[in-house]
Amino acid sequence: ILMEEVEQIYASSLELSSDDDALDADGFKAMQAAIDDLFEDEDDVEEEEEPVAQVQSTPPEKAPAPTGPSPYKTDLLRALDLVRENAIDEERLPCGLESTEREIGLVLDLVNELLADEPYFNNNLLFKKQGDIQPSDVTGAWELLYTSSSAMKFNQGLSGLGGSFPNGKFGGLTQNLISNKLFSDVEYKEHIDVTPSSASFDVTVNGSWELRRSVSLFTGRPSIVLAVEPERVMYGPTSTKADHWKSLGPTNILDLVYLDDD
Repeated sequence: ILMEEVEQIYASSLELSSDDDALDADGFKAMQAAIDDLFEDEDDVEEEEEPVAQVQSTPPEKAPAPTGPSPYKTDLLRALDLVRENAIDEERLPCGLESTEREIGLVLDLVNELLADEPYFNNNLLFKKQGDIQPSDVTGAWELLYTSSSAMKFNQGLSGLGGSFPNGKFGGLTQNLISNKLFSDVEYKEHIDVTPSSASFDVTVNGSWELRRSVSLFTGRPSIVLAVEPERVMYGPTSTKADHWKSLGPTNILDLVYLDDD
């Protein structure tokens, strides 16, 4: 502080004093306040400093799982309809038993895409339940739409009667799974188309079944094996033990890799 500044402050403070020649208490307080105003308080400086801007990144919100069926499932069902229609138009055996190489490749590609469609994994109950599939999840009637089984292609059906019966051919297959606290029964019903149609008949295979946990050879993820033990084969008046029918091999172990609420 310079002497000139002190003299100016003193003169201003003296005007507030009751004594014209000396500072009284009021003048002294005024002079002290004026001198204090010449200096900045460190606390005030810290308070007046602008706050440092802070930028915090927040993790992006997880996109909600898509709803509805996978597009690959929709495409697969359309492809199976096409295979069925082509078989009818060209008088080939149904369920893929006489599919073309192009049809086989199309169905296989779509199945693989469906199993690998990660956004829709939760549609697959095997993934959603981590393999904890119960018999009640699979009981009911199932219709065979397509098979790649080389044994069924060789035998022209499940029982083989379609290819060996005069004027007969495989006409379709259903599987009925029944389960309660006492037993688990399975019934396969194979339809054999015969000319004339009035001679057509069904082949019934009955037995028992159970579910076993496994790991899929296709996906490496949890899967369920449907183990079937055929007991008897019946058609018309004929009833024989199933162990005499080697063609039933494809039914013994079925790897369940995809199951949804539909």
